[in-house]
Amino acid sequence: MNPNIYKFAHTEYAQDAFIAWLCENYNQNENPIKHQIAEKFIKELLGINIELKSVKVETQVKYIDILLTLNDGEFYVIIEDKKYSKVHDEQLRRYVESRKKDGKTEGQIFLVYYKTGHISATPNFIFYEKDNYYYDSSRLSEKQEVEQIKSRYPGLAGLTICSLTQIHNFFKSISGLIQQSGSEILEDYADEIARQYNEYTSVEVDAKEGRRDEIWGKLFDDFILNEAKRKYKNLSYKLDYYSGNYWEIYITGPNTKLDGKHLYNEPILNVRSDIFEGKTQRLYFFFVNDLPRFSSLKKYKMSSSYIIPWGKFKRQHLNNCQYLGKKVAVADIKLLLDAICDEFNRFVIKNGEGTFGL
Repeated sequence: MNPNIYKFAHTEYAQDAFIAWLCENYNQNENPIKHQIAEKFIKELLGINIELKSVKVETQVKYIDILLTLNDGEFYVIIEDKKYSKVHDEQLRRYVESRKKDGKTEGQIFLVYYKTGHISATPNFIFYEKDNYYYDSSRLSEKQEVEQIKSRYPGLAGLTICSLTQIHNFFKSISGLIQQSGSEILEDYADEIARQYNEYTSVEVDAKEGRRDEIWGKLFDDFILNEAKRKYKNLSYKLDYYSGNYWEIYITGPNTKLDGKHLYNEPILNVRSDIFEGKTQRLYFFFVNDLPRFSSLKKYKMSSSYIIPWGKFKRQHLNNCQYLGKKVAVADIKLLLDAICDEFNRFVIKNGEGTFGL
């Protein structure tokens, strides 16, 4: 088996290059299959529902990852490509505005958010700034932040979010064409997407090597949206990805103040995706040092840690054999998260005193 180039070319720049290269193949006359794949990619995956006549491909035009000029300037496609990072600093708004400043109308502009990593649907409303935690009810999730561009610019020709699942399904659907094309680049990319998707949808997590895996983002997001919010109505949640190192959930009480940004002085429980990596397994509590009623959690200025007592859980369905192997089942992790939320809700949020323990 030949080595896959995307084992080594795994950065966003490499993916930028692939997307640009694939779109450029629309202009390929010598290989009609590659032309056909490029057209399908642009129209079916990127959602550009027009009759294509010409495609011009550029990269890093006013910081836009990939810019397609279609039909000699009739339409423009802004492609924002992500792997592990997320949209920031109003990127999408700035990119649309840059096109409008060049004299283009909203109706000429398609916007595509292309991401092979997890796209979070849980708002990031809790954040740390200048030695304090703040709560801002106006903060959106990554998915919401992308979607809001349509309400800001209702006249856009189109907005498409290409998730890993959609990207995988597209390349799987054209696997026969890829084989006919004779392109190792296409084969390698499709194989790499299949590998990432299989990892993303796996029912197990690698205990010691998997903390950065996108499966953690999906696992945490699914738990928050489909289980925790339904079962623990006294709790609020935030999902984040810490500096490319690990996924984490912040769990805290409900926001009782008015909308907007304000200081947040309630205890925050932090669960990280490195929880099974062979170190001392801990949960973390943030911002409890100035709250006397939470003295049982107080240890350091900004946080205290709680060592998980493997094998001594009060609940019969939790035991050490489930969590100390090379692989950990997603279903078992959700059981542990459920127990953590239940304990935090019972002893910290509802009672406001007592010792947190599993």
